[in-house]
Amino acid sequence: MKLFRVLCVLALATCLTAVAYAETQSVKVSGDLTMRGLLRDDYNFRGSANEPDVARTGITSNTQTWFMSAAEVQIDADL
Repeated sequence: MKLFRVLCVLALATCLTAVAYAETQSVKVSGDLTMRGLLRDDYNFRGSANEPDVARTGITSNTQTWFMSAAEVQIDADL
């Protein structure tokens, strides 16, 4: 009886893997790169020129720069 169960499980596994087999016809890999840069000159949050620089601790310049890059990859496969 135990051998019969093992044979049934193996037969079921073989049937499921045979159905899931697919041949790959072509694979297309594409994508893009996006790069952005931002420069802000004379950038501060003070309301007037007479306010002290209490909130700007450690910042030595009113110029701020920001850079970002992103990569997108797309994979298409015909089965």
